[in-house]
Amino acid sequence: MIATIIGLVIAGITSIVGLIQWKKSNMIRKAEFLKQIIHKLRFDDNMTKTMYIIDYSNNWYNKSFHESDEEKEYDKFFAYLNYVCYLRNTRIISKKEFDILKYEINRVCCNNSVKAYLWNLYHFSSKNNVKSSFNELIEYGIKEKIIEDNFLDKNWKNYPKYLNF
Repeated sequence: MIATIIGLVIAGITSIVGLIQWKKSNMIRKAEFLKQIIHKLRFDDNMTKTMYIIDYSNNWYNKSFHESDEEKEYDKFFAYLNYVCYLRNTRIISKKEFDILKYEINRVCCNNSVKAYLWNLYHFSSKNNVKSSFNELIEYGIKEKIIEDNFLDKNWKNYPKYLNF
């Protein structure tokens, strides 16, 4: 009887120690994952170049943009931001972790050329009965009231229409 109780106490203590170690290990892995996201967004040459153009170049989105080399770089950048928004929506990263990245995402969503590009892609995708490649980013911008409610109206005249929808 005493041996059984001692065995149960040892098993309980071992389980608690194991759980604490598992939680610490998960926290370290999560911190490393967040560090990778931050590093890519803030220090990758292509990402920072695209962010710089978004910040300092007016009207980079125009008719000649589609099928250009630049479009591929922008799509890669927006796909990355979309992924970060997806991670937040699925709660893989917490609100507090997302807040570390929020400044960059908000800056991007505020840019009129970004909104025009996303608007064209959103409505082109809708015409083809699929979600936009950057749907998570668009939904985030609308939810945060950075992107206007009229964005979902394909007849809205606020942005130039460059795609066939």
